Amino acid sequence: MRKFYFLLLGLLIFSGVQAQIVNIPDANFKSKLLAASTNNVTAYYIKIDTNNNGEIEVSEL
Repeated sequence: MRKFYFLLLGLLIFSGVQAQIVNIPDANFKSKLLAASTNNVTAYYIKIDTNNNGEIEVSEL
């Protein structure tokens, strides 16, 4: 029974977790970061927006 309560508690905690989007006030800089890919040298051949959602999240840094 105790395992069930811990499982339920864990599911409730993880269901409330959301990705945190990094606020970049400069629109031009943000568009350059989003355009970075393995084909250009904007970010040393690293793709920044790894999940392709058009935002930069803390988990992608």
